[in-house]
Amino acid sequence: MREGLEGSVTGLLGVRVRSRVTSVDVEAGRWAWEVRAGVVRLRIDHEVDYGRAAITIDGPAPAVLAYAPVARLALSRLVSLP
Repeated sequence: MREGLEGSVTGLLGVRVRSRVTSVDVEAGRWAWEVRAGVVRLRIDHEVDYGRAAITIDGPAPAVLAYAPVARLALSRLVSLP
């Protein structure tokens, strides 16, 4: 993963959105990215350290509420990888 990396993410119900990594700090176990669907933009900040994970999502409340469970599940799977 690197800053500036662009792609797409497929979410619930097969909805595909554009994504871009905005920052990466490997030593701190942190990275941030943005996803966009039309005019809706979410900024997602992740932190992983010793099997612990944290996520912060900024954006319009309905979009954050819809995305948060998916993000938590994905991050918990990442943290549990051997």
